[in-house]
Amino acid sequence: MVLNSTGALARVVFVPGREASGAAAWPRQHGLALEFDALFLRQPDGRALDVETILETVDGVPSVLVSHGEGSTAAVRAAVEHPSLVRALVLCEPWLPELTARQPQGAEGAIIPGVPMLVVSGGWEPAYERTARVLAESGAEHVVAPGGHRPQDSAEGAAAIKDFLRRTA
Repeated sequence: MVLNSTGALARVVFVPGREASGAAAWPRQHGLALEFDALFLRQPDGRALDVETILETVDGVPSVLVSHGEGSTAAVRAAVEHPSLVRALVLCEPWLPELTARQPQGAEGAIIPGVPMLVVSGGWEPAYERTARVLAESGAEHVVAPGGHRPQDSAEGAAAIKDFLRRTA
């Protein structure tokens, strides 16, 4: 079990994209509930989740946010707007078009200073790889894992996420 500074299980909040919801969106991560206070969000009616839903779920407890696809937009916004509540970010195939349009350069352009970040991409789509590259240039760890748009479902992607959570939660 991974404990936070108060001795409670470290909280990890899973933020889905549009194509799946709740625990079904994270089939390789279900077992993490044995090590963490793992909460699996459901998106409303096929729409992407918003920052307010994430903050309600976090409920004032600094948490690691693990997101996929469009869910990454709200996860990153939550970290930017409330960095004291986000211990770390895991972004799987993040959809962040505004970020790549700005093209921050180098570590001095860190997206969210002080918030460790892991980006897991599938190596199949140039737009997602560009986002991953921009984030890596800003200081994020980057892992390319098989699985196309769902690299978190591969053994390599799942292992990278688990390792990062154990190090940062």
